[in-house]
Amino acid sequence: MKENLTIVAVDDEEYMLEQFRMGCDGVKGITLVKMFDDSLEAAEYLEEHPVDAVFLDVEMPGMKGIALAEKLREKYPQIIIIFISAYESYILDAIHMKCDYYLLKPYSTEELHDVIQQARLLSTRLEKKVKIQCYGDFQIYSHHRPVAFRSKKAKELAAILVHNNGRIVTPEEAFNIMWPDKEYDNYTGSAYRKVLTKLNTTLKNHGCEEVLVRTTKGCRIDKKVVECDYYDYLDGKNVDYTDEYMHEYDWVEQCPQEQRVL
Repeated sequence: MKENLTIVAVDDEEYMLEQFRMGCDGVKGITLVKMFDDSLEAAEYLEEHPVDAVFLDVEMPGMKGIALAEKLREKYPQIIIIFISAYESYILDAIHMKCDYYLLKPYSTEELHDVIQQARLLSTRLEKKVKIQCYGDFQIYSHHRPVAFRSKKAKELAAILVHNNGRIVTPEEAFNIMWPDKEYDNYTGSAYRKVLTKLNTTLKNHGCEEVLVRTTKGCRIDKKVVECDYYDYLDGKNVDYTDEYMHEYDWVEQCPQEQRVL
């Protein structure tokens, strides 16, 4: 389970915020970062300060809770949204914008604790344990620790698969990139198979073997289980990349310039 869940609460009724704060007191594994009685102030704060979960009153002056939730979900797809309302009529709106939980006022301390517990469990499942760095030195991190590749070719194969953005790479394709001066056949292909075995073993030893998907046609990276700066770039996310893309591999010169250097 996630060790610490960071929370923000937004409600225009100050006594409800105080009830919420008292309900959070003594609950282990959470940090109530801030509380807001103004949704616009909350939106401004959360624009620069991401948290794990937001408890939102639905009906508020200014920016409604639904509108704020939609804005947050667009910027932070994995943020956990919990609506708080005295009206059941908003449940359909909440479901439509894919909120995670709905807490009806008045709620008990036990009900609040139960929702917090469920949010912690959900946050743990959403947290991707594998991060991949492509700009600068290529590196895979598992549980925030770098994966130690004993084989340079195994690491290069991982880079090739990552570069192909979830597409299946056939053994011949990978071989031709790693050994451009050799011809691929059943005999030389054994070198590729040994490298693939080393890659699979390395990932398994670091507890992240699910990253590598092996099929009868070849291998690919499972993008759903990783965070990757290159994939963020391709998705158009506004992140500042200052280092060169996979600069240690000559074959990246074959890819478009805009994918290598920003």
